[in-house]
Amino acid sequence: MAELGVGSALLERSLLAARNRGAKLLQVCCLVDNYRMQQLARKFEARLTFDCGTVIGTMENPQPTALSLMQEMVADGHSFAAAYVDFQSRLLKRDDFCIQVSSECNKRSLSRVLFGRATHGGRSAHALPSPDQHQKTARGLKELPRRRR
Repeated sequence: MAELGVGSALLERSLLAARNRGAKLLQVCCLVDNYRMQQLARKFEARLTFDCGTVIGTMENPQPTALSLMQEMVADGHSFAAAYVDFQSRLLKRDDFCIQVSSECNKRSLSRVLFGRATHGGRSAHALPSPDQHQKTARGLKELPRRRR
């Protein structure tokens, strides 16, 4: 099987699920200037109609078979296994980060990492507001005295 793009994979899975649930027709709708979706619909043999600035693609589904049911079951099992492995790897990465931060950083550098003042490659990364900004918004934008560092 050739490698599919995200749109092709989603539409293929949708068609398979609709087929196995007895849906005879599947319609997709997009704007007139969305040529990529129109091309994708044509790839899956959709009949395109144009109506008031939108394009409606209608695809006919064959009857479900034992093979199509098995295909969906295998695809769902594969997706579940991939999601589980991805979840486990994210947990391990987070644990590694926590262990590394707790063993190598003091409180000041930890706050820099957590509040987006860490430097990456010589430039500052500002992802989250600083702790001072959190206190200002929590107290109704009152000016807080500066802490000595």
